[in-house]
Amino acid sequence: TSTTNYHSSSHSSSSSSSPHQQKVHFHKFMLDVHRQMHLAQTVHGIRGSDAVLHHVLTRILQKGRILCFDEFQVTDVADALLLRRLFTGLVERGAVVVATSNRSPRELYKGGLQRELFVPFVDWLEETLVVVGMWDSEVDYRLVMSGGRGVAGGVSVSGNDSDYDDDDDSNPHGRVHE
Repeated sequence: TSTTNYHSSSHSSSSSSSPHQQKVHFHKFMLDVHRQMHLAQTVHGIRGSDAVLHHVLTRILQKGRILCFDEFQVTDVADALLLRRLFTGLVERGAVVVATSNRSPRELYKGGLQRELFVPFVDWLEETLVVVGMWDSEVDYRLVMSGGRGVAGGVSVSGNDSDYDDDDDSNPHGRVHE
């Protein structure tokens, strides 16, 4: 199994930048994005897709400007159609995005519904972020992490499922790390 790392190469630094980072399983992050969009409309009375997205981006960035996603993959059409606006908004607002994936950007959402609408996001990923393919490495670092026992050690993400409680509006992205 190969691993691909995506990360933004630069970010703007300003006095409003938070020193915090978020370490989140990508699927749980996207579930929370959809939940936050729903809450923005139903609880906060925000109307219009741009205003809703702005609200969600603000909430995300309040928790930390360094976003570390584990298991970046796209299987849901709603996620596929939202990702370009979401990621563009994050990076334009100074977020640093780091993600691991078992797929290269071109392989994301392959065979998915309305994939042609997703391809511009793939183009944006490849143009904007630094993509590091681990498949070219002679070392399988998952095995190194396991102490050579022949068992993949994987990448650990701090926190657990309780950190990403869908009912907790106060901490939508789980544990915030300094």
